[in-house]
Amino acid sequence: MVRDESLAEDAVQEAFLTVWRTAARFVPEKGKASTWILTLVHRRAVDVVRREQRRRTDSLDQAPEPGGGGGVDEEAWLRLQRERVQAAL
Repeated sequence: MVRDESLAEDAVQEAFLTVWRTAARFVPEKGKASTWILTLVHRRAVDVVRREQRRRTDSLDQAPEPGGGGGVDEEAWLRLQRERVQAAL
């Protein structure tokens, strides 16, 4: 899901910290502990993926325009290229 080993490790670590901090809230009658833990890991992985996507998008949006003084056609082409790269990411 995360496609990056270090980000996956971060997600699992954050999930286990959440398990440690909120263990008292677990209700065995509602389901198995493994299901609860896997749900927490999945939620953290989704959070990590979204955070990483936001970080990448923000860094592209804040990047300075190359050339600085190009014409309108060049700016439109560069904007189209940037959108294609963002969509690919």
